[in-house]
Amino acid sequence: MKKINISAKSGLCLLAIIALPLTSSAYFSNAIAQENELMYSTKEVENVSDNVDQLLGQTVTIRGSIEKVMSEKAFILENKPFPQDVVDEDRVLIINTSDSSIPGLPEEDDKLQVTGTVGKFVLADVEQKYGLDLDDELYVDYENKPVIFANYVALSPEPREITGEPDYYYDKSVAVKGEVSKVLGTNTFTIGQGEVIDSVDQLVGEDNLLVLNQSGQPIPAEDKDIIVTGVVRPFILKELEREYELTEDLSVKQKLEQEYSEKPILIINRIYLSEE
Repeated sequence: MKKINISAKSGLCLLAIIALPLTSSAYFSNAIAQENELMYSTKEVENVSDNVDQLLGQTVTIRGSIEKVMSEKAFILENKPFPQDVVDEDRVLIINTSDSSIPGLPEEDDKLQVTGTVGKFVLADVEQKYGLDLDDELYVDYENKPVIFANYVALSPEPREITGEPDYYYDKSVAVKGEVSKVLGTNTFTIGQGEVIDSVDQLVGEDNLLVLNQSGQPIPAEDKDIIVTGVVRPFILKELEREYELTEDLSVKQKLEQEYSEKPILIINRIYLSEE
């Protein structure tokens, strides 16, 4: 079922981070080892179109909406307006070189988070390197312009989009931006659009999404703006206890099961404060 587009297109937002992909629960078994091999990208990216030669090979993460689908592996990610003037004409060509499996993509207006390497688009070189057969006429305007070769692509819905139509997101990688609404226990909390809940007995508002923290990072304080990456699953307590570390005490588990049974839960592998 196609998701309901609840909100307007989100603008491209450059993040000085490297996102960690998550495709299944097996990811967490080697997450720490992979984390040690990754470095944060701390370089300030200014106007990729003007400085593409200096930025070749740099890893960046951007968020935005698909403006145009070029092919199964290529699309234009857009922003209107884009305050930092990072990409020419507020849009950038994305070549998806990842193994990310997101059924239904690419579709226009889908909101994504993309991590990849900045390059310069040369049609013949891209076709040869990645084994693609691209339509020359579609790409003539992008020759020698910036391109991001994506090694990570994830849907980037709002929490309320997941809670409103969870079937569309089950078993898909997502990158969700929101605010910590309520810390429920040692490794569970809710993320939403700013409504704080007063007690564990009032676990979730209409737009708030339950999160199971498997990142190894501490849960940020309530009201903190964050971005989390992970996979959406239905809340089935026995399965979650079997596959993940669920450290809540019995009373909290019972309340979670009572409130969330068969509802969506986002199992995360990474937490970013939005200022990162």
